Amino acid sequence: MLDQLDWNALLSGGTALLALVLSLNIALNTRFRVFRKARFVRGCALLFFTLILFSVASLAEQLLDGRPGETARFLLRLACFFDFLLSGLLAFSFSGLLLAIADPEHERPRVRAALAALELLHALLVLAGARRGFLYTIDAQNVYRRGEAYGLSLISPALMLLLDIWVLLRRRGRMNRDEYRELWGILAIPFADVILQYFVQNVTPVAVVAAALLLYTMLTRMQVRELNRQQEENLRLRTEILLSEIEPHFMYNTLGAVAELCDSDPARAKETTLLFSRYLQGVLGGLRVEMVPFEEELKQLRLYLELARVRFEDALQVEYQIECADFTLPTMCLQPLVENAIRHGIRRNKGGRGRLVLRSAERADCWEITVSDNGPGPDALKKPDRESLRVGLANVGERLRLGCGGSVELRAGAGQGAVALVRIPKKREE
Repeated sequence: MLDQLDWNALLSGGTALLALVLSLNIALNTRFRVFRKARFVRGCALLFFTLILFSVASLAEQLLDGRPGETARFLLRLACFFDFLLSGLLAFSFSGLLLAIADPEHERPRVRAALAALELLHALLVLAGARRGFLYTIDAQNVYRRGEAYGLSLISPALMLLLDIWVLLRRRGRMNRDEYRELWGILAIPFADVILQYFVQNVTPVAVVAAALLLYTMLTRMQVRELNRQQEENLRLRTEILLSEIEPHFMYNTLGAVAELCDSDPARAKETTLLFSRYLQGVLGGLRVEMVPFEEELKQLRLYLELARVRFEDALQVEYQIECADFTLPTMCLQPLVENAIRHGIRRNKGGRGRLVLRSAERADCWEITVSDNGPGPDALKKPDRESLRVGLANVGERLRLGCGGSVELRAGAGQGAVALVRIPKKREE
């Protein structure tokens, strides 16, 4: 059966190990940007680092208490000093983390200044107590004894915790309900520890382990909620990008062409209206999926180019050279390239006439798609148009990278014009 000393040493060592695991957990989540708030990351880092040091000091105190020798006496004094000092820093770092969780959008400088003042007061008290011995003493047998004014060391941590209670009460109704309840549960443990510690020794290691486990559980749930929030944000951004692919000028021009056809060719106006409806149906259908077969993407491009030919008629010639279609790619990622080929290439030719060629081919390690035109080429563009082209390519490249690890690059044509080259790696298709 383990005695009290062994249990306290075991708890202190376990707390140090648990704090190390928590620190690594936060470091990994910060590395992969699960937690983006700098204040939250700093608060976690300070709390867990303090927790590790406090646990080591507490473990050393348990192991050295009562051991003979001047070296053991010196190390015990050092362990006791840091035990007292870090107990206040634990309350301070916990309060800072609580502020970052409870009110992430506001710095609350007055509250933080009050916490800093209480921590400074606690540190000065511990320094004075170590010199004068009114907080604790080490007797002739090298045994730790509480001093007559031991209770003074609990005042600053207690005031910090009371300040935490005030902050939580102020944030009632404006926090996530689950996080709000969890914070109250975690806060209750150190508050009870401050009260019990005045009457009973060696309560703090048990309280620290319990609070650390609850905090670990809370952080795990926060990770899940944050990941879900990021997925929802990614879906929202993808929706915005897809909707932005329906270029407003393209819509206006298509509807204008339909209006003109209503007088000159009603049958073709009806056909174009149905064509436009199928095109919009394909765009909106893309909101529900992230990756589509190339055949579906090609079908959507054909609709887009048929609508473009309603306006440009024979001025726009389209050629398809499809050698393979058995692969997938991010939805609606090719249309911006086709738009660029028409807008910045073909329409800048004399009379706005030109040819667009869409190719697909299989390589050893990837599938390649090229969108080429016989316009004047990207070097002939003015600076605003070059910037617009660069931004459009960057957006397509980012979607390809995130969706399938693909890439896009723009090259000058062999004779004239431009070639947009898309690569879809095969390794993502396995």
